[in-house]
Amino acid sequence: MIAVLSVVGLSSCASSPDASSDQASKPSETTAEVVRKDLAQFTDLDGNLELADSRSLVAAATGTIVSLPAEGSTVQRGDTVYLISDEAAASEVAKADADVAASESQLAKSQSDLAKATRGADPGDRASAQAALVSAQRKLDDLLEPPTRAELAAVESKVAAARKALDDLEAGATPADRAAVAQQVAQASATLVSAENADVTTWTTLLVAHADYCDLDTVPVDLCGAAALPWTRFQLDQLNHEIGAALDAGDPDAVVAVTQKLIAAQTASSNAVAAKHSAEAALASAQASEQNKLAPASATSLTKARADLASAEAALDELRAGATPRAVDDARASVDAARAKLGDVLDGATAEERAAAAAAVRSTTASVDLARVQYADLLDSATAPALFYGTEPQVRDIGLGDVGNDVAQVQANLMALGFGDGVSVTSTFDVATQAAVRAWQASRLLRVTGEVRARDIVVMPGPIQIESWANGVEPGGELAVAGPTDLATVTPISAVPAGTPRPDAALSTTQRVIAQLPLEDRAKVEEGATVTVELPDDSSVSATVSVIGSVPVEDKESGDRWVEVTLVPAVAVSEIWIGASVTVKVVDELAAQVLVVPVSSLVSLVEGGYAVYVVDGSTSKLVGVETGMYADGFVEVSGAGLDAGQSVAVPR
Repeated sequence: MIAVLSVVGLSSCASSPDASSDQASKPSETTAEVVRKDLAQFTDLDGNLELADSRSLVAAATGTIVSLPAEGSTVQRGDTVYLISDEAAASEVAKADADVAASESQLAKSQSDLAKATRGADPGDRASAQAALVSAQRKLDDLLEPPTRAELAAVESKVAAARKALDDLEAGATPADRAAVAQQVAQASATLVSAENADVTTWTTLLVAHADYCDLDTVPVDLCGAAALPWTRFQLDQLNHEIGAALDAGDPDAVVAVTQKLIAAQTASSNAVAAKHSAEAALASAQASEQNKLAPASATSLTKARADLASAEAALDELRAGATPRAVDDARASVDAARAKLGDVLDGATAEERAAAAAAVRSTTASVDLARVQYADLLDSATAPALFYGTEPQVRDIGLGDVGNDVAQVQANLMALGFGDGVSVTSTFDVATQAAVRAWQASRLLRVTGEVRARDIVVMPGPIQIESWANGVEPGGELAVAGPTDLATVTPISAVPAGTPRPDAALSTTQRVIAQLPLEDRAKVEEGATVTVELPDDSSVSATVSVIGSVPVEDKESGDRWVEVTLVPAVAVSEIWIGASVTVKVVDELAAQVLVVPVSSLVSLVEGGYAVYVVDGSTSKLVGVETGMYADGFVEVSGAGLDAGQSVAVPR
């Protein structure tokens, strides 16, 4: 027979010499699966999540600022970056914009009305009208029928309950109520006294057991310093994890006995403290209940109770009296209106109604066309560029026959925005490109010319975030300086790849992690390596080391020396973490695809080494294991009869 020292209970268990016989019971209450996975130990680096360098948004326009995106907002491909009117008053442009929106809304309504008049009522309209008639008829029937005995009983019950609630408040607590709450307080007080006595007793026992433990020649874990008690959960786990290896330095029997006594005393003391806190809470609750029940009812409570009773009695009187003539007349009118509406739906629109609907569509269509022309005339003297994605700014006006990479850039953006019918990225402004530009201009309510002016677009690497507008740049303000003017500071939040523009090019994040790499750890990181970045919410994302600084930086206060490391996340993370501190985890050592179990499932053997309880249904067996790497609460294990998918016992 060999002694087994459990990680949790440190209890002895019988086992066969090969440490793998069936056990009658397990020293734990839960199980964990044996899994095969990578296990790694890391060096943690401090870092910050940032966006790529900000840049200036420049405009070469003068006039009145009509509209700007809000600071902090994101501008996407095709969105208007700003609107500056250099001739028309800002109020005129804003009014023309509102007129277009209103006329388009009215056109949509008149088109819907015409469609309904032409096709007749759909099943949904008929069902809605029929349901409205049924509901109106049911309400009228309910008013005409006298209340049933069950309805009267229900309202009478509410009256009785309200009257009893008021009587109880006015009468106050009865002698029986006072005796009951007093007994509850007395019982809670007695329980607290008992819990306090148990706390003192178990604490004294813990002090004695701790002194005996610290008197050992060699202790498994040094927990004998000043103010060592009570232990934290971490300290108790530390003892459980290390005690097996430490037994070799002392008398095993004495260490087992003393340690068992100490852990039992610690557990009893912790339970006693918890019981005392529970008893204190129970006494406070009983005292609060006593105070509430014995205190006289407040004026507010009495007022509310009287109002509840009056309301219940009024409802009963109304039910007994039946419906008023006015209510019956209103209900009959509702039935008539619902019946007429159903008839209209079933009959469909008349020829006159269909003609009127068609005329309304023609009228509103003309209004929309006029509003768009007026708006385009105003915008022709304004600057309202759309955001295009690309790598080079638009510095010239381009039209039919022009050639260049800026043409290819415009072609790719038109295709991405859905105006690419017949367009290819050829770098030549051809007829198909001209048609696409005309369609794009019409969609933006611009004058349709088929040419792209430099002031019509702003080119950025990708979507931009408006960080801040320059001083004085606000709607209603004036830009009076001729030539390029810095309007805002913006930050690209993603970017198109370099090279030939493509409409389907995937955007890469411009997020960066800047971390400090101590010089002593320099050899652990290489450019191009993949690492893990842990975010403040404990989620993680992989990142690639893009740049490692070559010039060390020294902290004058601590003397620490480090180099700056720039990492690029594989995918963009939520914008809420921009500017947050993150942890970069660099692999120190990797055990690839090994069997792992929770560290707390290990059982220390008195003769040395470790085992785990392999659970199979209601039985278990002790299997000896060799341990390897420890990381993240798991340990690498190997042993005969141990494989992935099995279950091992784990203490709670």
